[in-house]
Amino acid sequence: MNKTALTIVSVPKAFKGKFELIQRNAIQSWKALEGNIRIILLGDDEGTAEVAKEFNLIHVPEILRTDQGTPRVDYIFESARKNTSGRWICYVNADIILLGEILEVINKISFRRAMICGRRTDIDIDYRIDFSSDVWEKTLIESVKRRGVLHGATGIDYFLHTKNIFKNIPPFALGRTAWDNWILYNCIKNKIPLIDATNMILAIHQNHDYSHAVGGANEVWKGEEAKINLALSRPGENFTLDRCNWEFSKFGMKRKLFFIPKEIKRRIPRIKLLEAPLVSVVMPVYNREKTVGAAVESIRKQSYEKWELIVVNDGSTDETKKIIEEVSKKDTRVKIINLPKQSSLSSVRNTGIKASIGKYIAPMDSDDISHKNRLLRLVSFLEANTSIAAVSSWAENRDLSGTFLSSYTTSTMPEDIRIETPLRDPVVHAASVLRKKVLSRIGFYDESYEFSHDSKLWVDIVKAEFDVAALPEYLYTIRLHGSNLTYRSESRSIARRAYSEFWRIAIEEYPIRAVRWIDDALAELGDNSIIWGTGQAARLLVDWLREKGKKIKAFIERDDARRRKLNREKILPAPVISLEKLIESKFSKIAIASSVAQAEIEEKLLQMGFNRKEHFMAVTFLLTKRIELLKEINQ
Repeated sequence: MNKTALTIVSVPKAFKGKFELIQRNAIQSWKALEGNIRIILLGDDEGTAEVAKEFNLIHVPEILRTDQGTPRVDYIFESARKNTSGRWICYVNADIILLGEILEVINKISFRRAMICGRRTDIDIDYRIDFSSDVWEKTLIESVKRRGVLHGATGIDYFLHTKNIFKNIPPFALGRTAWDNWILYNCIKNKIPLIDATNMILAIHQNHDYSHAVGGANEVWKGEEAKINLALSRPGENFTLDRCNWEFSKFGMKRKLFFIPKEIKRRIPRIKLLEAPLVSVVMPVYNREKTVGAAVESIRKQSYEKWELIVVNDGSTDETKKIIEEVSKKDTRVKIINLPKQSSLSSVRNTGIKASIGKYIAPMDSDDISHKNRLLRLVSFLEANTSIAAVSSWAENRDLSGTFLSSYTTSTMPEDIRIETPLRDPVVHAASVLRKKVLSRIGFYDESYEFSHDSKLWVDIVKAEFDVAALPEYLYTIRLHGSNLTYRSESRSIARRAYSEFWRIAIEEYPIRAVRWIDDALAELGDNSIIWGTGQAARLLVDWLREKGKKIKAFIERDDARRRKLNREKILPAPVISLEKLIESKFSKIAIASSVAQAEIEEKLLQMGFNRKEHFMAVTFLLTKRIELLKEINQ
């Protein structure tokens, strides 16, 4: 039995002709939902009272109407709020058939406030559905798959939302244009998660004409009440489901990381438009005849087409130059700069950047492969988030045969990346895209660094008070082999010099200063912090908090059996609670003590309405790095 209470509210039209048939079908589908469901019919149109009585529904006959007699949207939502004691309310048009997925969806939502909508599927139904049949739902779904047509982003016929999220709704006329657009706009404006559930909820719209409205379709879309609605809805009159900032997919609910304001969206996804910003991919190369061809082809296959590739040939003595020149003849976007002799990698990169004409710079190593959507994803993110100087993605490590070796994941949020910058390379450099104007501001790559110039780059960017982010998607493949493994080993040994420059200290002072930096960061955790995780990292944090005299409020464990075991055996110094209990808890901050699930946990907390600055921080890397540094100090 579904534990979530759901109140369904609707304003039926007169039960006459085809409207009687399709509205009965819809209402009976709501009745068929399993769980604690309350159905309220509003209004006194012909047949409404009788149908409410027949199906044992709540009937509210008196409703507030416009001067023309049309039900008012503000009254409908207020009436729904007053007539439910549950958490969830669904306003739905009386011609929409709903199935059991709607209950599955609300059980997956942990936001304190949320609005769920989705596109309807249109279909002609001219028969009474036999709800006594064991196969009515299966038969209907098969029919919809064969004959149904998914409506566009304007086909919004249900609003599934948590109670008490709406106040001061304008006096819109129901059944006229623009009020639904205002609802979506209001959610975004007030930072209420707006979730597109099209992929989860099959909202079946039974087609009908506009004979119920005096004046027909013209009145609905262009009549006097439509004009009033349009005026009341501004500036949200053009908001559609495209503006949702969360969505359900086959992998579960996820934030639309690439949600872009409409004025930007016109330029970015339509990558062939002249307005799309140019991305300059800069690829240094030295004697990579076996790998450079595949690296270049991965850029040529990008779904984002507005790019130039500048290959800086650093005095190669093999067939590298010939390979690039052959590609350049076929694709003028591929350009080659030939240097007479080998230089430092930082100066080679700067040569390519200074020859570029793009708004953005995308580093690329000649051993590696870019996922076809790398540029589209990262450029879209930067266009939508103008305060971010650079963004990277996660990467996979593979050998030259393509065999998977390991994952390269990083923190994703600017606050964590800022803390980690003097402790490790905070993001994958070769997978990043950077604003060229930011590189210019910091003086490009520091050419005094033969190795670890990328480590110094992030230090310089963060010291200049710019933010860096990462997307938790694998958009880049690092191909490991003998030559670059040697380089990476040498580079790591020099990186500490760059990290030390973050504080302008001698390398010898680094371990003690870094421990103090970590302690200062962990000081964000005050008394009554909650620790998400119950493993080794959580225990390290317990030790640190005890050392600092701080109290622990609780631990979070999502596995029911493990949570019961930990509470029963009192292994941890505070209660272990479920995720549901977190919403009711008062705490200073949540410490994410899990590196493997860090991004997933952050996403879940964002879904629940928390934010990184005020409510949570990742601690696993900081704690393990602190132990490593203390061992070095005590040697």
